[in-house]
Amino acid sequence: MQFRFLLPFVASTLIVATNLSPAAEATGEKSTRAVSLTYIANEGLLITGANEKVLIDSIFTNGFGIWDAPSPELLEKIKTALPPFDHVTCVLATHADADHFSATDTLQHLLSNPASAFFAPLEVTQQLHQLPQFDQVKARVHPAAQSGAPTEQRIVAGLVVRAVPLEHLTRPPTMPPAPYNVGHLFTIDGIKFFHTGDMGSQNLQAFQHAKLREEQVDVAIVNCYFFDNASVESALAVLACLNPKVVLLAHLPRQGFEQETDRILKLPGMPRMIALNSPMQAYAISKKGSELLISKN
Repeated sequence: MQFRFLLPFVASTLIVATNLSPAAEATGEKSTRAVSLTYIANEGLLITGANEKVLIDSIFTNGFGIWDAPSPELLEKIKTALPPFDHVTCVLATHADADHFSATDTLQHLLSNPASAFFAPLEVTQQLHQLPQFDQVKARVHPAAQSGAPTEQRIVAGLVVRAVPLEHLTRPPTMPPAPYNVGHLFTIDGIKFFHTGDMGSQNLQAFQHAKLREEQVDVAIVNCYFFDNASVESALAVLACLNPKVVLLAHLPRQGFEQETDRILKLPGMPRMIALNSPMQAYAISKKGSELLISKN
């Protein structure tokens, strides 16, 4: 069952779920192979195609009592590369915050999965350098240059990841300085994904500089705090520049996620959106011509 629109947690929301009609089937439009996307926790995702598997912002332990974190049992599966976390092509991290990345647990996954590469900002990869056994994985650890320019990394022949510098959400003076944040852009089986990490709404120039609108992104993963009340206009301008077919809304707090989702969905000019709040919920994503099709597994 394909979801053309899915606006969860809003009582007045219209949900339309239809199968492709015979007329649509008769158009001869090519369909892409369905890609599986599984929500892990917070902004963590596992994205699986026919030949590539990407695990992003999923290896961490600390939700600070506010956000989802992998359960101990799930984290153990990730660390030991048990299904569905076996044969991961590439592990990605957007930044060094503890609700996105754990160095010791990431190293354990890389040791358990000797074919997996790791690609992240330099200040993230430097944390791995300090650990025992790093020498066993160092050839597979690739830092994104902190130069303000996108860094492209060819992981395998079929998977190229582009790390785009995007400023982290602005933090109050009482908090530590914001870490260096990147968005990761990659394509799996014809579906283009852009995970923006904890980007703030002040990134319009960065989007324009990286020519992200020209990338024709299918699925954008965006944190809910990007739509802060004080910066809604800037956030919508950034999103319009990217122009994704669908937004996956992540980093939702465990308490009050319905209200936060409701507030964001009511903003004017929002694209199609799916809120992620159920750990290990999986979706099948494919394209029929220019149409993006999403269904819950």
